[in-house]
Amino acid sequence: MLHRLMQERAAIEEAFGGPLDWREREEARQCRVVFEVAGGFRSPEEEWPSIQDRLIDAMARLDAALRQRVLQLLP
Repeated sequence: MLHRLMQERAAIEEAFGGPLDWREREEARQCRVVFEVAGGFRSPEEEWPSIQDRLIDAMARLDAALRQRVLQLLP
């Protein structure tokens, strides 16, 4: 499935609004499309709301860029 999505990589990254990290692990039969957001549970607690906002934004953009394309690949 990743290979089929990668054929649309430029359009997906444009729809997302930036570059994504495309990871494939043949030995584990898994693939990932990743966007890393800086920060986490070790960040100062006062930064958590900002980190959460960035995570929510990135996830919504990733969903919008991928959902229809993934659904078209399903049987």
